[in-house]
Amino acid sequence: MRIFIQGVLLCLTFAFSLRAQSDGLHQIQDELTQFLLRQQTRGFLPEAFLNHQPISVYDARKALVEIEKHKQKLSQTDQSLLDFYLHKKQDPTANWAQKKISFLYKNKHDFVSTIGDGYDVQLNPIAYIGAGPGLFEEAGKDNSQKTVWRRTLGIRASGHIGKGVFFETRISGNVEQAPYPDTDGHPPRHARSLHYQAFGGRTDNYDYFDATGIVGYHSKHFEVRFGRDNNRWADGMNSVLLSNYPAKYDQLQLRTTLGKRAQYVNLFAAFDDYYRPKLANGMIPRRFAAFHELTLRIAERLDVSVFESIVFSRPSETGKELYNFELTYLNPIIFYRSVERDRGSPDNALVGAQASWQTRKNIRLYGQIILDEFTFEEIKAQNGYWANKYAGLLGFHWAGRQKTDVRIEAGSARPFLYSHFNPSTAYIHGNDVLGLQSGPNSRTFMASLHHLINDRWYGNLTLTYTQQGRNSANKNDGADPNITYDSTPTLPRSTYGNNMLQGIRVNTLLMESRISWRVFNTVFLDAGVIFQKEEDAVLGNKQFLLPFLQYRIGLPYTFSRY
Repeated sequence: MRIFIQGVLLCLTFAFSLRAQSDGLHQIQDELTQFLLRQQTRGFLPEAFLNHQPISVYDARKALVEIEKHKQKLSQTDQSLLDFYLHKKQDPTANWAQKKISFLYKNKHDFVSTIGDGYDVQLNPIAYIGAGPGLFEEAGKDNSQKTVWRRTLGIRASGHIGKGVFFETRISGNVEQAPYPDTDGHPPRHARSLHYQAFGGRTDNYDYFDATGIVGYHSKHFEVRFGRDNNRWADGMNSVLLSNYPAKYDQLQLRTTLGKRAQYVNLFAAFDDYYRPKLANGMIPRRFAAFHELTLRIAERLDVSVFESIVFSRPSETGKELYNFELTYLNPIIFYRSVERDRGSPDNALVGAQASWQTRKNIRLYGQIILDEFTFEEIKAQNGYWANKYAGLLGFHWAGRQKTDVRIEAGSARPFLYSHFNPSTAYIHGNDVLGLQSGPNSRTFMASLHHLINDRWYGNLTLTYTQQGRNSANKNDGADPNITYDSTPTLPRSTYGNNMLQGIRVNTLLMESRISWRVFNTVFLDAGVIFQKEEDAVLGNKQFLLPFLQYRIGLPYTFSRY
């Protein structure tokens, strides 16, 4: 039955097109969000707050209307894209389909929709289907070749009820062969749980479902969201505060926006805790977290944000999971660190800040810093004290050419960052760090070039170079937040003399290059190549080259790192 349903969805996605979202949320790093970020850097969105993704369709519409005021300053390509995102430009495919089957594309945007007294519901298929013949080289092994592929088929429903209530839900069935499958029972970053499926002579293919569901209310100054999704709090692609690298998680989010001067965001979330074993009933234990960030536009082109988070866990000593969310942290306007001390300091508190400056030369400069623990005297002594745990990021976005924009970012995270004395309160969801993707004890550099050929064709080249120091088998060098930072007989750590990239050095170069063709609406064909080379000081080198061709509908391109 499952194969039959996926087959029907596949036929539908190949036969029909989609329009830009009508209700709900835009996805992180989708084409419309990239369009908005480019126009913000060009100075056409002086009032928008785009550093908390995903953004709602309401906010995206508001931003598009603002951009339309500057339409004559846009290139012909951007003008065409603006009309497309505002639903002023219709694709002939939708008109043709509506004439052939009356209930399709009734609103000229969505596959199926229904409009009533104060409500609107849309239904659209989603797909991500691609494959490529990968060439693999690894030290001590013969060169090999295998097909790397992914098949995602699903459906998306969205809509609104009344003037403020909106919802967004997506569900998909996924089967894929990753370049380096992880067969230790942990899912890939975009999956919550998985099985292994035999296919094409391999038994390590990932087989999993993916679900997103958000219901919310939006008004002029206030927005609330509840459901399962992920987030990225950043002006760029990396984030030391909160990235979208881990899988989706359950959350409650509050957004308060006061005109163009301030935005305050609260996030209350539940994360999977793989450190503790599964409970007797098979349930995966959880850790919880509360985040808040205040963004102030202190000058016309300068935004400054202050950030605070707390990660906590209240496991039961009887072997039963207690979903004990600390009520103290539900206060949306209190300092978490202060009340955490009142509770005896059992939890993992982090504070941070970010800032962005919009120059008059189509350049946006931005940066972030996060502090876990530090002692000023020890920093001054420069003696490698283990508890000086912090990370920083600097970024540069240039949109000086109307069809081309360039982004450069560099980040660095000290050893033992994101870890805690109790691994169940580490800054982690599943096995993935919530902040900088490369984790603690690492440096990362990213450069990306995005070029619009016209309103249907664009090219992208992204280079990432990461240096990491991983733990050895008998010492904790601060590279794995899943491990307690307390020194133990089996895994000792040094109190002093800790340096960046200590441990076993691993250098990774990743290149992703592609050209994308918007066949119609949100149907894309991508052709490109991925190259990755990993140099491990102990295990040796391994690398792969993967040319690929893929087809996607209603889903953004999935970067390997972002």
